[in-house]
Amino acid sequence: MQIKESGRLWLAAVVLGISSMGVNADTLGIYAGVSVWNAGLSGDVQSGPEVVDVENELGFDDDTFVQAYVAFEHPVPAVPNFRLQYTELSQSANGSLTKTFDGVTFTGDVASDIDLTHTDLIAYWRLLDNVVNLDLGIQARIFDGEVIIRESGSGDQSVNEIDEVVPMLYGGVGIDLPLTGLSVGANVAGLKYDDNQLVDVTARINYEIAVVGVEAGYRRINVELDDVSDISADLTLGGPYVGVTVHF
Repeated sequence: MQIKESGRLWLAAVVLGISSMGVNADTLGIYAGVSVWNAGLSGDVQSGPEVVDVENELGFDDDTFVQAYVAFEHPVPAVPNFRLQYTELSQSANGSLTKTFDGVTFTGDVASDIDLTHTDLIAYWRLLDNVVNLDLGIQARIFDGEVIIRESGSGDQSVNEIDEVVPMLYGGVGIDLPLTGLSVGANVAGLKYDDNQLVDVTARINYEIAVVGVEAGYRRINVELDDVSDISADLTLGGPYVGVTVHF
C-alpha cells in the first residue's frame, strides 16, 4: 500500500501541531501487556474481474491470535511517549473456489493462508493526564506477510506478498475510576486516502491490583483497498480479547 506525498505532508503537519501542545505524563512509567484475541475474518478480496468471499469460498472462520505491547511514558515536555505492539494474525483455511484470482483460474478445492501479522510503532503526546487521559500521535504499522491460495491436486497457486509500512494517526482516551482499581479506555488508529482506508479500534476495561492487572476488551480492524498492487478488498477482522497487564 502506497501513500501519496500529500498524505505524508499532512501527517507531518499534524505531528508538529500535536508536539507543540503535548504535556505528557507526570512521572516515568513502563506499561506492558499480553492477550489472546478471538477474531473472525469476513469480507471479500478481488484481483481481476471476480470477487472472492473469504468466509463462504475460502473457508476462513474465527481463530485465536496473540497480542502484546510495551509502552514508555515520561514527563519531558514536547518529547513523545512511545509504544511498541505486536499482533500475530496468521491463519489457514480450506474452501472451494471456481473463480479467477490474480490471473490464476481455480476450479475446485483450495487451501489458503493469510498472514497479516504486524508490528506497530507509536509516538504519542499526552494532552490530558488526570482522571481523564487523552493521547494523540502517529503510528507506523509494519506488515510482513502474504496471501496464498492453492488448488488441491493441480498445484496452481496465487501468492501475494504483503511487505508494507502504513502510517496512521493515533488517538487514545482513558478514564481511571478512583479508589476502585478499575479503568476504561479506547484507542483508534486510522488512515484514509482516495478510496483506501485502514481503521483499527479497541475498547477495553482493566482491573489493576498493585502493578498487575486483568484486561478485557474488543478490537476491530477494517481494511478497504481500491486496486492497490492489483488487489481490491473490503475486509473486517474483529472480536473480544482478554489478557494481563503490568505497570511500573
